[in-house]
Amino acid sequence: MQKIIENLQINASLMQQQQAKYSNTHRSDAPLYKVGDMVYVDTRNWNTDRPTKKLDDKYAGPWKVTRVVPGSRAVEVDLPSELKSEGIFNVFHPQLLRLYIPDPVPLQKPPEPKPIKIEKIGKNV
Repeated sequence: MQKIIENLQINASLMQQQQAKYSNTHRSDAPLYKVGDMVYVDTRNWNTDRPTKKLDDKYAGPWKVTRVVPGSRAVEVDLPSELKSEGIFNVFHPQLLRLYIPDPVPLQKPPEPKPIKIEKIGKNV
């Protein structure tokens, strides 16, 4: 009876390893951001004053990474005070960030970002 239990435990362990191998083949690690990196922030969870989400900008920024939260991959971003006053928290999951890559064309400036107006929903807590 003890041998059967040992064989079942070994088989279960092997199957877990095999399943982990196959499930991790399509996954990639989230990028690790460093303090000082410039990032764009995904606006999918922001309610803006645009008529539809489709007409809204996908990303806002770029803004500087001020801190990487220890013990997790969360990143603190230096948001403008207007967004902070509207209730946007400045710590984001790396999945909601995209690294800013400067344009390689010299003397070409990116267009100025439009101001972001967040709609207030519900009561202030």
